[in-house]
Amino acid sequence: MLAIITVFSGCAVQKNYTLSSTHLNKSKFSYAKNEVKSTTRATYIFGLGSHSKGGLLNKAKEQLFERNTLNNDQSFVNLNVSWKMTYILPFIIANKCTVTADVVEVNKSQVALSTALAVR
Repeated sequence: MLAIITVFSGCAVQKNYTLSSTHLNKSKFSYAKNEVKSTTRATYIFGLGSHSKGGLLNKAKEQLFERNTLNNDQSFVNLNVSWKMTYILPFIIANKCTVTADVVEVNKSQVALSTALAVR
């Protein structure tokens, strides 16, 4: 019974990384979208699987950019990467990568006012 419980038990490890954190001047920028995200997954059986860790991250970033097309006055800020690895002993590892970000845009009226004041 103990052997069966050990074989079918599992655990999970979660790690978070912040790639960029930005403090913006609120008069010049505003948040267009909060917490846009993309998630990719891979399962490895006996160490064999479809994507490496770097490949999962790149795929998640690609999907984030494709799903959230930015205008010329917009940018991603506060990028965060979250990893969750689930171990199902002793054979299977499930890896999940989530990339989140906020989208900000330039307040055109404030930029135009700043430019006009600088010209004077």
